[in-house]
Amino acid sequence: YHTVIVPRGGEYNLTLADGTNVWLNSDSKLKFPLHFVGNQRAVYLEGEAFFEVTSDSLKPFVVKTEQLDIKVLGTSFNMKSYPSETQQVTLVQGKVEVRVGNYSRKLQPGEQLNYSSEGPEIRNVDVKAYTAWKDRRFVFNDDLLEEVIHKLGRWYDVEFFLRDAEVRKIRFTGNLPKYRNLDQVLNKLELTTHIRFVQNGRAIEVFTE
Repeated sequence: YHTVIVPRGGEYNLTLADGTNVWLNSDSKLKFPLHFVGNQRAVYLEGEAFFEVTSDSLKPFVVKTEQLDIKVLGTSFNMKSYPSETQQVTLVQGKVEVRVGNYSRKLQPGEQLNYSSEGPEIRNVDVKAYTAWKDRRFVFNDDLLEEVIHKLGRWYDVEFFLRDAEVRKIRFTGNLPKYRNLDQVLNKLELTTHIRFVQNGRAIEVFTE
């Protein structure tokens, strides 16, 4: 097996031996074989990746994470599997089957499975909000600020510290380019929410106004 490790602030695109295209997001790790053998094509993910899977009815493609197994034949989907965060599978097209323990569920395009300590939850979503990162954009749709700063922190390699419990309840909607200067992104957030950022090197404190 080979392992690709993408640091905070980075992204990487690779093509696997079967022609499957994979985009890896910041702070992610993918373990994969040089050649697929046996009756399935298995890879191991920690972090976030978008997959465009080459169809092969005889050898299903399987993505394994710490908690989930995602089985596909030919499809495109986004998988988020960061430690201490909710596991998330978002199906763009085709079909996938998600397995965890004795639980199994087949998703339809536009469906998203979220798996946490409380168990699985299925919902319909705008898939663009969960795949825009590979097109170098941040798309937020009424997201909690805590989720927003997780994404910003990984991309800009900074740490956010929430100094007010009320901050966690704030929600944000917006569409921002990923390669814009961090100061400009924080300014955009300040203008559209009641929050203030105080930056000291790579540490950023977050306050309510």
